[in-house]
Amino acid sequence: MQPKPYLRALFVGWAIAALLAPPAPAIELKPDTSAAFDAYVRATETRMDDDLRQDHFLAVDDLPDGRRQETYAQLRRGQIYIQERHTLEEGQSIHVPGGLIHH
Repeated sequence: MQPKPYLRALFVGWAIAALLAPPAPAIELKPDTSAAFDAYVRATETRMDDDLRQDHFLAVDDLPDGRRQETYAQLRRGQIYIQERHTLEEGQSIHVPGGLIHH
């Protein structure tokens, strides 16, 4: 079975565009950005270790009792639970000059 002519043309067009695209310039990681990222990693690992010491393996485990039971019931029904988490250092957001951290 032969591919349809428009699919072949689409693929060839995509391949040409990919070959003609200019390469992205490399950006050098600055020392203050790297240091801020390292501080963020340390603070996040400390928070995670604290959660494990308190038997809070899942984010749900950190909720107040009534909300936790409700959320576990939600999970048992196959629904999802999403909670935004922030890593703080001494109660403040960690500023990362020249960078963004998402995880």
